[in-house]
Amino acid sequence: MASVNPGIYITRASGADIVVPATNETVAWDSTMQRWIFWNGSIWEVVAENIVDIQSGNPQSDIVNDNTLNTVYTKSIPGGTLGPNNGLRVTHLADIGNTTGTHHYSVTVTFGATVIVSGSTIAVAPNASPPRAPVSLEFLFQNLGATNAQYCQGQLSQGPTSAAAGVLGVVANSLQSWITATEDTTATKTLMIQIQLDAALTTFDYRTFMTLVELV
Repeated sequence: MASVNPGIYITRASGADIVVPATNETVAWDSTMQRWIFWNGSIWEVVAENIVDIQSGNPQSDIVNDNTLNTVYTKSIPGGTLGPNNGLRVTHLADIGNTTGTHHYSVTVTFGATVIVSGSTIAVAPNASPPRAPVSLEFLFQNLGATNAQYCQGQLSQGPTSAAAGVLGVVANSLQSWITATEDTTATKTLMIQIQLDAALTTFDYRTFMTLVELV
């Protein structure tokens, strides 16, 4: 495909045109060719077949001095992305810092109207001299032979605030959840990850670095 500039359209002989985004690292669903495509800054490239979306930054977002509910990831999943035996595997990488007193945070993941992962009052011990605690969230949302019957299992792992970078530390929190659902995956659904801190402090914050969604 020839190089094109942001803000113009790629025109096909058949099917809808695809608009070129104004920013890089945009993933779009090519409904004509039934595939995901990625804007690399100059051309659309075909994404690896199993990657639905990837969002990253350094950090991608930083919740600090804020105890309201914050959306750190959201993605509209087109209807038909999941066949009757497909699922979504999500990997979310973050870290959390806390230098004064023990504080807590909550994690909520939704797909459509279903809360598929929920964890509240997750404790973070203080550390006056960071490093920060690594946080990883992984879950699988799986269709069970039908496009409206699912099982989901998720796990959140949080390391200690006392471990130095590159050094393995004892896991401070390891939480697991499961749920069944009846979401109609032939319709477009929103996948969302939300974080809420229990205190609005400049010394307590949650940074997101990457969220990867894969089709399995």
